[in-house]
Amino acid sequence: MAEHNKRGRPRLIDNDKADAVVAAYQSGEKLSKIERDFDVARATIYWLLERRGITDQRVKRNVRLQVDSVTAAHLYDLISSQEEEIERLEEEVEDLRRQIDKLP
Repeated sequence: MAEHNKRGRPRLIDNDKADAVVAAYQSGEKLSKIERDFDVARATIYWLLERRGITDQRVKRNVRLQVDSVTAAHLYDLISSQEEEIERLEEEVEDLRRQIDKLP
């Protein structure tokens, strides 16, 4: 188990593993390979690099791509749910119009 700092929850990655992850990144290793080799999430890799002050173009580009894809996926889901809601409301309006037409 990883060491526990005195505040907050226990660390999920110890200093030796963190050093190895950062070294692999700095040697040009692909992020997907680092994730597999060290069994860490990409977000953890970015967090480690940020904590160590490593903000080269490769990190910035990957973070930007992740934000763009999350934003696009979120927007797609939002638009889809709004379209479903609009269809439901249009059906409700039609039902109300039919009811109004039946009134004396």
